[in-house]
Amino acid sequence: MLLLGFACRQRWLALLPRLAALLVMLLYVTDYLTSTELSSRLVLHELPNYLADTGIIGQHLGNTGFITGPMWAAGLAAAGLSLLLLGWPALTRLRSRSGAALMLLVLASGVAAQSWPKTRYVHSWMMQNVVQYNMQRGEMQPYSAAMIERTLANPPAPAACHPGLQQRHDLIVLILESWSVYQSRYFGGIHNWTPRLDSLAGQGLAFDNFHAAGFSTNEGLMSLLTSMEILATGQRRTPYITAWGGNYSLPAVMRNNGYHSSFLTSGHLGFSRKDLWLEHLGFDHIEGHTHPAYDGLPRFHFAAVADEHLYRRSLQHMTELEQPASRKPYALVIESVSSHHPYKHPHTGSTAQADVFGYMDSAAADFIEQLRQRGFFSHGRLLVVSDHRAMVPVQPAEQQALGLATLSRIPAFWLGRDIPRGRVSEPFHQADVLPTLEHWIASEQCNPHGLRDMLTPAASTTCAATAAKPSTCSARTARAKSAWPVTAPALNGHRAYPRRSKNRRCTGSTTTACSATTGTGAGCSAVRVQRQAAKAAAANRHAHCVISA
Repeated sequence: MLLLGFACRQRWLALLPRLAALLVMLLYVTDYLTSTELSSRLVLHELPNYLADTGIIGQHLGNTGFITGPMWAAGLAAAGLSLLLLGWPALTRLRSRSGAALMLLVLASGVAAQSWPKTRYVHSWMMQNVVQYNMQRGEMQPYSAAMIERTLANPPAPAACHPGLQQRHDLIVLILESWSVYQSRYFGGIHNWTPRLDSLAGQGLAFDNFHAAGFSTNEGLMSLLTSMEILATGQRRTPYITAWGGNYSLPAVMRNNGYHSSFLTSGHLGFSRKDLWLEHLGFDHIEGHTHPAYDGLPRFHFAAVADEHLYRRSLQHMTELEQPASRKPYALVIESVSSHHPYKHPHTGSTAQADVFGYMDSAAADFIEQLRQRGFFSHGRLLVVSDHRAMVPVQPAEQQALGLATLSRIPAFWLGRDIPRGRVSEPFHQADVLPTLEHWIASEQCNPHGLRDMLTPAASTTCAATAAKPSTCSARTARAKSAWPVTAPALNGHRAYPRRSKNRRCTGSTTTACSATTGTGAGCSAVRVQRQAAKAAAANRHAHCVISA
């Protein structure tokens, strides 16, 4: 296109192919930065969500020092070069036979590259050009009408009920941003960046085979707070899509059993409509970056203060909740922020991962020690868990050490009253946290999975554990997805986006058949369950059908 623009005599007509060429270059540069910085690809249908929060994102990048002087200089140089390319006069030589031959050669090379037979392998999603990648995203294809009708026509799986324990412990779920197995020697990683958390994990019940629902904080919250095992996408990916309109959530379970529920973070709740979603779930109390306790403090990721101030405020809030006059058992969810990408130590300014996660480790461990000093563990339980693996590329040493679970495994451990000391090797999932809490505090736990309790792994049936037993969860999940409300509710004047069930085409090099049109075949029932528990079976975060080895 650029050559065509230089060959055109008419100045204004020449601008069209030149502008198109520059836009394509911008697209490729943005995709390259996304892949190198976040170990992901530029997905065009997700852009509206981020463009709606450009102010927050700009502030986030500025506060963390991601946009530096050299980056500004590179941007200005690119802008100058673009203006030069747009204004450069036509090149007469390109209108000769040699010029035409050059353009034909470039065109033929591109066609040949796309037509050349390609060998599928686990990282093929990273080798596609960004245009091709966005055009071939199978999960964006809708289920056929016949598939939806057939799924809804099948009766839902019967709920299996088990007596609850009716315990009244206070509960804290501490969600640590991007805490990953590769950072923890205790959990089998290649680094020793979180020694204090590792030590605390050794004093409680640690989970060596615990899996995340996705690769972002939103997906982690959706799984932890609503027990979603498999995440669906839509043609326009609404924040927290498929997690609106349900009646099973952590706040709902707590309220139904006489608990107070709170959600505390120091990050910007306006980003991706998190404030509206948390209100929709039903939390009794929600705090974010605007709380007066953070006034005058330095701001970093998503306008958040350093984690230590979030933990200080959390202790204050616990004191408020524990006042005798209005005392209820409580469930407190705390979401840390300081270890979010791009990495920046809140005190030293270091951008080294080791330093940033070392800070996360120290701040979280100090908070846990303060919980111990105030006697929380005599009447409460604490879950320390990550929201997702860090959004950075997998290193060869990590892949070698962790194998198939590299992308999905995250650290998790329980501490507190009546929590046994030990290690659990059975697979668990973020979606198992809420059923676990329900079993502890309710009179009974009823769901199609059977008993799900992280303290009784041998007796539990978890979705992560069903990679080898797909029939346990797959039918229930497919029916539940299709039976959910068609639209997310409009809250406070915000638009409600349509929700549509989406089919995932089998594009991997599997030998098990799965029909993209009907959603039937031997591979599909296993795929929909295994995709979360064994999505790293091919170390491919974008494999649409994964059959574990």
